[in-house]
Amino acid sequence: MKKKILSVIIAVLVTSFFIRSFIVIEKRQLRYEEQSNRLNAIKTLTGITDAMQRELDKSFEYTEFLDMIITEDKNISTDMLREYSNLIMDRNETIKNIQIAPEGVIKWVYPQEGNEKAIGHDLMSDPKRSPYVEAAIEERIPITQGPVEALQGGLLVFSRKAIYVVENGIEKFWGLSIVTLDFNELIKKCGLSPRKEGYYFAFRAPKPDTRNDFLWGEHGIFEKDPLIKTVETGDQKWEVGILPEDGWYGKRYFTVQMDKLFLIIAIVIFALVSMYINLHLKIFEDARLDPLTRTLNKKYFRKYVEKKLKQKNKIHGFIVLDMDDFKSINDNFGHPVGDSVIIEVSKRIRSVLRNTDRLSRFGGDEYSVFIYNAGNEGTVNKVRDRILEAVNSPMELNGLKLDVSVSAGTSVFPQDGTSFNELLRISDQRMYSNKEMSKHGRANA
Repeated sequence: MKKKILSVIIAVLVTSFFIRSFIVIEKRQLRYEEQSNRLNAIKTLTGITDAMQRELDKSFEYTEFLDMIITEDKNISTDMLREYSNLIMDRNETIKNIQIAPEGVIKWVYPQEGNEKAIGHDLMSDPKRSPYVEAAIEERIPITQGPVEALQGGLLVFSRKAIYVVENGIEKFWGLSIVTLDFNELIKKCGLSPRKEGYYFAFRAPKPDTRNDFLWGEHGIFEKDPLIKTVETGDQKWEVGILPEDGWYGKRYFTVQMDKLFLIIAIVIFALVSMYINLHLKIFEDARLDPLTRTLNKKYFRKYVEKKLKQKNKIHGFIVLDMDDFKSINDNFGHPVGDSVIIEVSKRIRSVLRNTDRLSRFGGDEYSVFIYNAGNEGTVNKVRDRILEAVNSPMELNGLKLDVSVSAGTSVFPQDGTSFNELLRISDQRMYSNKEMSKHGRANA
């Protein structure tokens, strides 16, 4: 019987080492593939967004040019405007038309053919256009709006620049110079399409019609894990996203990794580990440390405290700590991030304690601290304050910036209690009282 048990243990150890080695190799390969895929994707995306940025900058600089020539001569002839506009559009295929709007009313468009509906349009009274026109007048910089559906049809992007002239020594608003881009021509010239070379692409512009975001392409990827780059045009920031059709890990994550050999080994390991767990459950139950934080577990912590409380001639401190709104971290970022936060909080608490003090992860997000031979209540409160300062400082994990805080309650042996349960109960009550006070304080702030 002993030999059978020994053979099972050896088999588990050997196969576990094999599986662990296999998993480590697989994880490294997956990480490499993800990093490689992300690098290739960002190169592709950067090429597209850089081309889009160049095209926008090149095209919309003409609003400044039109502003300059009209400021110099507000009575410039239509023939001269037509000649300038023709030269501009010959150099820029994405420019759809050029408009001049004295006092915010479009009076002149080049080319006129196909744009007749725009003539006479009062931009100041159009609720979808007026906020952008007012911004152009107030800020005196080119203001971009788009993509939006134009009166004459088509998805267009407008750049408007307020023109000011001086009359009798007084500066006043004259009108608007407007350069219009064809959105479809723009994305075509930049090489952007919903699906291309194994990638999904999407485009998002913030509320160009003052009500809803403009979405283009496979915009569902914005709810997943895309890489996103911004394109700045005037005061707007557009977003272009990219996501591989097969995800960042590729198809092999779901197929090659789970081959027949691994499945057979996994079944064998499961059976052997089950036997091992049944035989050694008692050993695991008596383990001293919490497996996640490597702090004392509740059972061993209690034994340690009860042993020290027998020293009646010393003053000890007991602190209970509970994380504030920890559930939202798990809900928003997932349990792996939540586990990392718990580990980091344990490290910060431990950094404040002496070698003679003890820390225990008492529950999911609750900790208990025993301050051995504290001397007086003031020392316990100072340790509590140092813990709060350490834990409540900003936390950055895997690129995420988190605001983490804890509430604390203290008790002192022997004045608050002479047993483990009494100290725990009083500290716990004070902790929840402080937590409620903190919540009310934030609510009233």
